[in-house]
Amino acid sequence: MSDRDAQPLVRIPPQMPPRAEKSGHCRVKFNVSPEGQPFDVVATYCTERLFERPSIRAVQRWKYNPKIQDG
Repeated sequence: MSDRDAQPLVRIPPQMPPRAEKSGHCRVKFNVSPEGQPFDVVATYCTERLFERPSIRAVQRWKYNPKIQDG
């Protein structure tokens, strides 16, 4: 089996916060477990703080085919 990076299977978009007056975005950093589950999810930048929690929650629900290294 050849090496490959983690491959996304499911990406759930974040929910727009009810009190948001306009759209925005966040940059999120995370690791993927051997089972394909994101963990250590951290928002490194958000256009507005109120987008941080919905973005983190969405990423925590994503699923991946895990990375394969050295076969």
